[in-house]
Formats: sequence, structure tokens, C-alpha cells
Amino acid sequence: MRDSLINTCGMKMRKLLDKKSEVFAQKYGVRNVELEILLFLYHSPCGDTAKDIVEEKNLSKAHISKSVDNLRAKGFVVLTEDENDRRRRHIELTEKAVEAAKNMLEVHNECKEVVMRYVTDEEKELMNQIMQKMLRSLDEELQK
Repeated sequence: MRDSLINTCGMKMRKLLDKKSEVFAQKYGVRNVELEILLFLYHSPCGDTAKDIVEEKNLSKAHISKSVDNLRAKGFVVLTEDENDRRRRHIELTEKAVEAAKNMLEVHNECKEVVMRYVTDEEKELMNQIMQKMLRSLDEELQK
């Protein structure tokens, strides 16, 4: 039962994000996944290469590559060669992309507010403790 509830919650959260970001996808002429990539590059300290996005977002390399190509063609990102490894390309946001990423950050924050609307501060703290334990378990397993 709990697994089903977690899956249902995750799917509904994804639907809510997609629904709320659709206006911006249409405004900028990009797909939702491309908006998510812009937000990742804007907000995440995890890296700025296609490989970093693949590892963080768990999407296929081909999917990310196509999305980055689309973003580049539409003027949202520029690719720069790594100084030490010519095979690596860093993805840099343009001013247009920063605006889109800020809009997506607002969408994410709105969705968080919706999801947490009825959750008390005490429950949020408990959830935080549980998530820390889950992450520790995952990290330990991935280290094997």
C-alpha cells in the first residue's frame, strides 16, 4: 500500500509540475524537459556538462543531447570547450535562459507550497529526518 501511495504521489507531483510549467514551455517554445535542464544548470552545483545532467536527472544521454541541441539552436545555451579536455563541453546559460530558469524555479516553489500545504512544521521535520536516513542508506548502497 505504501509503495503505491509513494508512486501515486510522485506521478501527481510530476503532473502538477508539467501542468504549471506548460505556459512557459509554450512561451519559450521548448519542451518541459528542456525547461528542467535550464533550471538544473541555473540552480544546481552538480555540474554544467551533458554528462552531469544525465547522471543527476537519470535521463538517457541521447535525450539530453537532443534537448541541449534544441536549447542551443533556440539561443538558450552556448557550449564551450573544456580547457583540459577538448571532448568535454560546458553548457552556459544565456540571459534568455536565466529568465526561463527563474520562471521554472517559481513553478517549483509553487508546487512545493501545494504539496506541503497541509503538512505541519513537526511533520516537515520528521520527513526531513526520514529522508536523511533514506539518503544515507542509498549512499551506502551505491558505495558498494
